[in-house]
Amino acid sequence: MKGQYRVVMEIMLFGIGVAIASFVLVVFTNMQNVASDLSTRDQFEMILNSVSNSMISASQSANSTISQQIPPSVSGHTYKLFIQNKSNITALDMQDPSVNVTRNVFKLNESIILEGEVISSAGTIQISFNGTHLRIGRG
Repeated sequence: MKGQYRVVMEIMLFGIGVAIASFVLVVFTNMQNVASDLSTRDQFEMILNSVSNSMISASQSANSTISQQIPPSVSGHTYKLFIQNKSNITALDMQDPSVNVTRNVFKLNESIILEGEVISSAGTIQISFNGTHLRIGRG
C-alpha cells in the first residue's frame, strides 16, 4: 500500500507541475499579444501623424503633390491607410482588422473633399491636392 501512495503522489505532483507550466505559458502568450497590439497601435499613430501633416502641407496650395515614404509593414504585418467619413484617416492591420487607429485630419478647410486609400506594401504614399479634392494613393 505504501508504494502505491508514493506513485500516486508522484503522478499528482507531475500533473500539478504541468498545469503550472501551462498556465505560465498561456499568461505570457497573452501578454505578448497585448504588447504587440499596443506597439502596432503606437506605430500607426506615428504614421498617421506624419501622413496627416503631409496632407495639411499639400492643402496649402492648389495643384500640389507630396510623396512620402511609409513603412512597408508594422509588426511584420501589412496595413492599409484609407479615408473614412470624408474627414478621418484610418490605419488598419490587414491580418487583424481589430487593430486599427483613426485620426481626424484637423486644420483643413471643410470644403476640401478627402478620398483614397493605399496599401503599405507600396512603401510610398502620394498626396495630391487640386483645389477641391485631397487624394491619397500609391506613390
